Parts: sequence; C-alpha cells; structure tokens
Amino acid sequence: MNTRGQDSGPEETTVGRQRPFLVMAIAALLGLGTVGAIAGGIFLGLRPEEGAPSTMQTLLAAIIVAVVGALLARGLWRLQNWARTAVILLLVAVGLYYGLTVVFDAAAEIFGGEQVVPVGTILSITFKALLRLVATGFVPVAMIYGLMRLGADFYESTGQRAFMDRGVRYILLATALSAIFIVFLIIVFTVLGSREAIEKIGLKTMLLGTVWRPGSIIGTE
Repeated sequence: MNTRGQDSGPEETTVGRQRPFLVMAIAALLGLGTVGAIAGGIFLGLRPEEGAPSTMQTLLAAIIVAVVGALLARGLWRLQNWARTAVILLLVAVGLYYGLTVVFDAAAEIFGGEQVVPVGTILSITFKALLRLVATGFVPVAMIYGLMRLGADFYESTGQRAFMDRGVRYILLATALSAIFIVFLIIVFTVLGSREAIEKIGLKTMLLGTVWRPGSIIGTE
C-alpha cells in the first residue's frame, strides 16, 4: 500500500492537488448512489408490497447503503487510500458474485435438462456466457485498474495502513476458512441426500455408468 504523505494530515495533502478524473467520476457515482438509496428506500417504504421486507427493514437497509456510499465518496474525494482500497474490494466482490451467477446459469442450461446437450449447444452457451462477462465486466475492471494505477495520488496515514492491512488479512482468512467449510457442507449434504440412490443403484454405477437420466425414478421405470 502507498505510504505517501503519512506524516501529514489529509487536509494538508489534498490542498492544491488536482484530483484525477476517474476519482471524481467514481465519487460522483457513489454520491448519486447515496441519493438513490435514500429515495428508493423512502419510495419502497411508503408503498410496501406483499412478501416484501417491512418498511422499517427497507429504510434501515437504505440508510446503511447511503451511509457506506457517502463515506466512500467522501474518502475518495479527499484522496484517502482506505476509500480507494474499499472501492476496489467492493468492485471485486460484486464482480465475483456476478461472474459466479453467470457461470451457474450457463451450467444450469448445460446440465439441467433430461438429455445430454450437444457439443455445439454447449459451445454456444459458453460463448454467450463469456460475452456477458466481457460486456458487463469491462467498466468495473477498468475502474479497478485505474484506481490501482492511481495509488500514488492517495493519502494514507500509518494508522490507516495498519488498519487496512489487518482488515484485508482477516477478510482473506475468513474467506479461505469459509470456502473450506462450504465445500465440507456440500459434501456432507450431497452424501446424505444421495444415500438412498447409492444404496439402490450403487456408487460404481452412478460414477462410471453410461446412462444419463437426471431426475428419473430410481430403478428401471
């Protein structure tokens, strides 16, 4: 992380310095997102729909989003490095979530039918999924790249640097442990859910058999 200007205050480091256009654009988007979150929360709170969260829950969620957006926008505008790091992590998290959603949608189209999908169809589905990823991920990736290149323009104190280092370390540790735990749970619930099929069909037939009958009744019917 950048340590430039760590011995001086944030106001002193930003006075007279020109803010990069990308930083101003992202800060403006966060500011608009803050206003939109508040307006959307009030609108949804005044017109609740059946099955939707309560008015209080909607307003609370809107307030949280607005506060986070305002803090990030203020931090970027003041060229504070913690805000740059937080925006990068947020963009990465949203990108990973969207990417996994596209992958799962494509996998559902390929493996979710009752018949084996032809190779041409598999290639077509895969190409469309990649096209969606490229089309929607270009702007976030460009923003992440730009913010990473502009690291020298941001202020960071010693305390902020230590705090961000600890935060990133804890987040990475929690992510690694949660991934292991989720894989363990998947294995456990898969084995428990398929116990009857394993007993009647046999594990060897299920793994090495040549007949593909997803969703069919156990047996020969």
